[in-house]
Amino acid sequence: MPRLRMLPSAQADLVHLLEHITYESGNLQIAMRFVSALRQKCRDLATLPAATHEVVAGGKR
Repeated sequence: MPRLRMLPSAQADLVHLLEHITYESGNLQIAMRFVSALRQKCRDLATLPAATHEVVAGGKR
């Protein structure tokens, strides 16, 4: 099974999401559950065949 690899910028985005949701909701547990669910969805996507999740960013594959 392919392993999920996240760029440092993606990891930073998750931290920012955690902080933002915590601030807006006033509840760290809600934020942690959301980020955990999002990371699980990313892991699920990583198990798909490579051709189905190629990402084109800035004209590069």
